[in-house]
Amino acid sequence: MSRRLILSTAERIREAGVGLRGLAEPWADTTTPAGGMVSTVFAGIAEFERSLIIERDRVPWIGVTAPSPFDLRQAWPG
Repeated sequence: MSRRLILSTAERIREAGVGLRGLAEPWADTTTPAGGMVSTVFAGIAEFERSLIIERDRVPWIGVTAPSPFDLRQAWPG
């Protein structure tokens, strides 16, 4: 789910006169400006994490078995 979709859905809910409040989390209150800001930040973080996962899945594991140039066990035999 994209950040844009999350925020547009939250906006449609707000326009309908509905707000979300977390019972155990005071910051999870979309009826306040601070809660709206927190929701926006979390949506951005979620989109960022999703893009990182997609990027990791696309990048091949190049050099996974290659020896490290900093591995001292290779420098000193025995």
